[in-house]
Amino acid sequence: MPSSNLEHGLESSTESVVSKEALIESVLASLREDSIDNAATLYRRSEEDIGYELMNLVESGDLAARLATAFVNARDHYKAAQIFDKLGMKSEAAQNFEKAGAFGEAAELFASVDDMGNAAEMLECGGSYARAAPLFEQAGQWLDAARNYAKAGESFLAGRAFSQGGDRNKALECLQKVQASDDSYAEAVSLLGPILEEMGFQELALKKYLEAVQDETVQSENISAYYRLARAYEANGQLQRAQEAFAKILEFDLNYEDVQGRYRALKEGPAPPPVEQDPRSAPPEPTHSVVIMNEDRSLFEESVLFKDLTFDEMRSFLEIAETRSFKSGELILREGKPFPGLVVVRSGEIAIGMRLGGKDIRLATFRAGDHLGEMTVQGDRESRVSAVATADGDCIVLPGANVRAYLQRNPSLSAKLTRNLMAAMDVHLNQVKEIIRSLWKQRGSSG
Repeated sequence: MPSSNLEHGLESSTESVVSKEALIESVLASLREDSIDNAATLYRRSEEDIGYELMNLVESGDLAARLATAFVNARDHYKAAQIFDKLGMKSEAAQNFEKAGAFGEAAELFASVDDMGNAAEMLECGGSYARAAPLFEQAGQWLDAARNYAKAGESFLAGRAFSQGGDRNKALECLQKVQASDDSYAEAVSLLGPILEEMGFQELALKKYLEAVQDETVQSENISAYYRLARAYEANGQLQRAQEAFAKILEFDLNYEDVQGRYRALKEGPAPPPVEQDPRSAPPEPTHSVVIMNEDRSLFEESVLFKDLTFDEMRSFLEIAETRSFKSGELILREGKPFPGLVVVRSGEIAIGMRLGGKDIRLATFRAGDHLGEMTVQGDRESRVSAVATADGDCIVLPGANVRAYLQRNPSLSAKLTRNLMAAMDVHLNQVKEIIRSLWKQRGSSG
C-alpha cells in the first residue's frame, strides 16, 4: 500500500488494518521522501512495535539519521539513542537515553565526550551516588560531589568535598562522623581541626589531632595531622612539644611544608622562663561545649508551609534537609527534569521561567523565605519550569522521598502539612494569575 494511501487511512475515523510489511515499507518510503513527520506518525500509530525491524533495514547514512529523528518525534527516545550512538552522534544519543530514563547508558555517553557534569548528573538520577560523586569532582562541582558522597555513606569523602566547595558547616558535620578506627581518620582530622580552630575551639582541635596521631611514628597517612598538631602546640605556647613534633616530621620527610624553618626557629629562639604558680590560686580551665545555632529554623517559622509546626517538628524536618549553594547565572533546575524536592531559599535570588511559543518567559523571582517544589511532597515530579540563580546565595532542599517517609512515620503531621500545602498553592495560583494578566496586557499593547 503506498505511503499516501496508508497515511490517509490512518487519519480516517475508522481503524486501518494493514500488514506489517506494508506498514514498514510505508515508513521507509516516507523516510526516503524526507517526510519525517509522516514516518513518525505512521510509526506512532502502529499497535505492534516495528522499531527494531526498521533499524535492521536502515543501518547507516542519511536514512538512518532520518529514522532516528522520526523516533524522536514519536517519543521513542531509547531507539533513537541507539541509532545516534551507532552513527557516532554521542551527545544526541546521550540526550535521548536521558529522556528514555536510561541513565546508565546516558552517563557512559556523556563521559565519552568529556561531559562529566552531565554524566554525573545521570548517575545521580539513577541512584548511583558513589559513581556520580567522582565525576562531579572531575567537573569541579564540589558541592554536588559532596552531596552524592554523603548519600553513598562516604562521610570522609563528603566532608573533604564540602570543604573544597567552601561549605564549612556541612564539612564539619560530615567529618565529625568519621570514626577513629577508619583508615581516613587522620586525614579527616587534618581537615576538621582547622575548621574547629577557626570557630574558636582550639582545645577541641588539639584533642582531635592527638587522637589522630596516637603518638605513633610519622607516616604518609598521618603526617598532615602531625603537622597540624605541631602548629597547634606552637599556637598554644607549648613550644617544647611543638619542637618535638616538628622533629618527628623531619625524620620522615625533611622537606615537608615549612617544618625546617619552624623547627630551627623553635630550637634557636630563647625559651620563655616558666612561670611558677600556686595551683590553688590558678583559675579553673575553661570548658567549652559546641552549640550549633541553626538559622534555618527562622525560615521555617516564617514559611506558610511550616507555620503550624512545633519546635520538635521543625527540628526533625531540618535533620533531613540539605543545604545547597548557588552562583549567579547557575542553572539550578531544568524544565522537564526531576525536581530535587521542596526548596526553601535562604539567601540570594532565583528566577523561574519556561519556554512558551518559542520564547523564554520569566514567571517569577524567589528570594529569602520563598519556596518552590511543594508538590514533590506528594510524589516525584518533573519540573514544569527552569530555575536560574540571578544572585549568589543558597537554599534548603528537603528531598521529596525523605519528606514522604517522615510523614508516613508521623501521620498526625501529614494532615497539618497538607493543609499548609493547599494554602501555599493558593499563593502560587494568585502569582500565576498576575503573570497571565501581565502577559495579556503585553499582548494587547503590541497590537
